[in-house]
Amino acid sequence: MSVMFILIGLALADVPTKLAPDEERGEALYRENCWQCHGANALGAGPLSAVLPSPPLAGRIATEDFPDSVDLIQGGQGNMPAYSQVLNRHDSRRILVWLATLDPETGRRPGEEPEDEDAPEPVEDAPEPVEDAPEPVEVAPDEEVPKPVEEGNAASQEPAAPKQAP
Repeated sequence: MSVMFILIGLALADVPTKLAPDEERGEALYRENCWQCHGANALGAGPLSAVLPSPPLAGRIATEDFPDSVDLIQGGQGNMPAYSQVLNRHDSRRILVWLATLDPETGRRPGEEPEDEDAPEPVEDAPEPVEDAPEPVEVAPDEEVPKPVEEGNAASQEPAAPKQAP
């Protein structure tokens, strides 16, 4: 009997007791799905905006316009793809809730400090630097790529003669 209580306790130990607030979840969803076109601060300057013009969204969608905006996110329009296969209607609304908290001029929440633009962005799962890595060899486009030389045989290696066709 006590084993059963322990198993039930362990099973329930990792169950979240509360969902993230809509603003927090909306920001995470935006960063997963929207920033490429609309920009990190939702000001319409994402990396794809040069090819696919994207309107700024930060602080520009009124709460009363949320139903139409959810329909737009779900169904797409013009160059914007439909996200109904990726986001449900509630998640689309969560993105809009987060966007409504942003200042339309800066793309930040009121009182939020600007990010240091010179600071490198964190890279998750970056490979560890290799110590004692060989220096890269630059080769001109018309030059033959040198073949690696086995240790101990460097002196006996001579360039191979070109093969003649039979």
